[in-house]
Amino acid sequence: GKSAMTSCQSCIDLLASKKAVIDEAENIESETSAAVSQVQPRIQAASRLVSDALAKAKDNKDRIAKRIATAKRTEKRAELFAKYDQDKDGLWSRKEIAAYAKGEFDFEMPEENLDRIMRQVCGGKGAPVDSMHIVKISVGIARDEVKGLAKREIRLERERVEQEAREQREAELRARRAEFSAECKALTEELKTLDPDVQAAEGLSEALVQDANSEMREADEANSRLKAIDSIVQSTHATIASIRLKAQALSAKVQEDEQIVELMAKELSALAAKSELQDLLLRKALSSAEQARQLVLNRAFEKYEALRMEVAAKLRVCIEVQGGKPDDLYDTIKTAGSKVSKKTIKVYLQSNQSLVEDERLDAVFPGAPVADEEETEIGREDFMRVVRIYYKVVKEIVLSDNLLIEQSDQLRRMDVGEVMEVFQGPMLDPSVGVYRIHGKAIRDGIVGWATVAGNQGITFLMPDATYARTQMTG
Repeated sequence: GKSAMTSCQSCIDLLASKKAVIDEAENIESETSAAVSQVQPRIQAASRLVSDALAKAKDNKDRIAKRIATAKRTEKRAELFAKYDQDKDGLWSRKEIAAYAKGEFDFEMPEENLDRIMRQVCGGKGAPVDSMHIVKISVGIARDEVKGLAKREIRLERERVEQEAREQREAELRARRAEFSAECKALTEELKTLDPDVQAAEGLSEALVQDANSEMREADEANSRLKAIDSIVQSTHATIASIRLKAQALSAKVQEDEQIVELMAKELSALAAKSELQDLLLRKALSSAEQARQLVLNRAFEKYEALRMEVAAKLRVCIEVQGGKPDDLYDTIKTAGSKVSKKTIKVYLQSNQSLVEDERLDAVFPGAPVADEEETEIGREDFMRVVRIYYKVVKEIVLSDNLLIEQSDQLRRMDVGEVMEVFQGPMLDPSVGVYRIHGKAIRDGIVGWATVAGNQGITFLMPDATYARTQMTG
């Protein structure tokens, strides 16, 4: 068949190779074409016959190969069966099946699997050669079951170990949290012990505020009560600060343990909130107490300033009537009484037909009371602080060089808020009917006259207790 196919192909190749020569021969073209046409069907038919013969031969070959393979398998199976059929009865017994599993697969068949094979495959008698395939499958199933059991045992053991490790970690976590929680609780308890101190500071502060808003007039009492409140507040603040340092150290330790951070967040937040609340309440109590104290001090100063202005005004009138100035007062009183004391001041006022009660002098000047036989000398600066008077500009005004406005020249304008130390006055300018003061502008030291209030009722200058207070405390 192959040689025929080869010959046909050779013919086709020959025709193809000679086609060019044939085409050149125009005389024999038609004859060649006819010959080729006659030959081609025969070639094609021959090619089909060859193809059919080759296909048939291949089929025959495959069938023969299958028969041979089947025969070999049957022979091999028979040999294998005979190998383990020790009693040559044509049946594999229970023992022989076990030997087959051990010999071929190195597998020890479990008894329950042998029971199943004998029951389901062998019918209780034995396994014939035709059942070898089923026996093999049964052995494979048994092997898989044994492997599955082993894997299950491994998995269960792994899960047991993991569970123990997990429980150990959870126990350690609970222990660490319990330790941190105990520290946090202890700090919270420490803060709770400060609640009475916080409440005491609040109570004292509220009482001081109430008294300051009502009858309290003494600055010393307000200072003393504020000092007591401040002592409680500062002491409690110090304790809170110490607890906060401990809380910060605890928080730092917690931050190092990532598993504990979230678990302790609520407790630590509560601890921080507690300390912040106590701190806030203490600050509020102290602030309220300071405001109340300041209210009492302001009230006391207002009272003092009223007395001081009264005494200063009487002394200034006395010296101005004599043609002197306030700066001359100290030397004038000292000359008359050898030293300046409350008694010599009182004598000076009386000699000028001006009376001031002893308690007013005691309130204004430091030292022993007027009634005390021991006279305390008053220094020049202490004396001048009392008799100095300051005015503040409340509406822009002109500073001029003469009491009489009509005869004066403007020195400069004074702005609102400026302060002026009074040397003389208020004195009446009869030409326009207004009171003016003579003094020095604190800003630049210029000395001149300024109008206190206009004849239309407009006020330009007002006594300035605030500046006087700074000078007395400074």
